[in-house]
Amino acid sequence: MDEQYQEDDDITQQEELVCDQDMMDEQNEFEQDFGDEFTEGAYFSKSDQSKDTLEAAYAVDSVQDITTLNFGENCAEKIGKYHFSTLQLAFDFYLKYSKSKGFSARKSKTFKNSIGEIYKQKFVCHRQGFRKEKYYTMEKRIKGLSNQ
Repeated sequence: MDEQYQEDDDITQQEELVCDQDMMDEQNEFEQDFGDEFTEGAYFSKSDQSKDTLEAAYAVDSVQDITTLNFGENCAEKIGKYHFSTLQLAFDFYLKYSKSKGFSARKSKTFKNSIGEIYKQKFVCHRQGFRKEKYYTMEKRIKGLSNQ
């Protein structure tokens, strides 16, 4: 009789192991499907994703990418993380961002490499800075009196 109970226990344990393995397989499949579904969007946790994946989330390659962004939710820290394929695309992005926040942007200082190619450019608020002193004395640049 003890042998029969022992055999029943062995069979029960094997069935439990098979059930546990099936459950683990299903859970792994669910996690894999769930993960794949959300890595295509911009929902990332910093601990789970690699640096390349996060950078790809902030890549802007076309005007269509700009139109899909919601600037109401983006804070200033996130805006600085975006990468652009062209300088004009970057300027279009910042123009749209500035308009959504109630100001206008303009191009400022450019940085060129040894061959004369622009590798960096600053975009600033349209009211930022002062005029250069040389423009204060130029006859064409001095505003005259109005006839009103």
